[in-house]
Amino acid sequence: MNIHIKNGVVTNDGDEIGSIQDSTCHLIAKVGPTVKGAIRKESGIVDLQFIVGDNGDDKPSLADMSDDDLAAEMKRRGLIQEAPPVTETPVAVQPPVIERDLSAVERLHKLADDGKIPRPPAKHPAMGDKTPEYVAWFKDHATPEEIATRYPDNRRAPATVAEFVKAESKLQDKLPGEKKDTNKENDFTGEGGA
Repeated sequence: MNIHIKNGVVTNDGDEIGSIQDSTCHLIAKVGPTVKGAIRKESGIVDLQFIVGDNGDDKPSLADMSDDDLAAEMKRRGLIQEAPPVTETPVAVQPPVIERDLSAVERLHKLADDGKIPRPPAKHPAMGDKTPEYVAWFKDHATPEEIATRYPDNRRAPATVAEFVKAESKLQDKLPGEKKDTNKENDFTGEGGA
């Protein structure tokens, strides 16, 4: 290896391998660290920078390029590709919030709370919304459709609390044709038996 520098041209054994401009050596081909060390020694520039593939035609090094220039150079070399265009995704339009239909009972109780109709009467603990006074209040303030839905004609509400109690006691009795068991042996509570 015989490195010579004449008029900025760097040769190795008589073959040109690059050129030096300021403190940068533009090499024609990649060289090893031994050759780079010999070029630094011959030039006398300790902090000499090396660029490969650039024949001294004033191209800036990749490190000196701006981000946009570097991106353009990388695209030219095929190292990166153009990003696909970003299409705006349509914003999902939420439908307006529709207040759900209140049941007839909820609607009437809301009207009563607002003071637009009288408050409903108290319900009997066992009869609930079948309490005669409550049924009468509901029928006074509900629409015919709401009445037909809540209290259909094929289901008669008891007219009085006494009528309700009588109907309740019938449910405790045996069905028609069923024998009443007087013997407590069949009682599953564990009480009784002979």
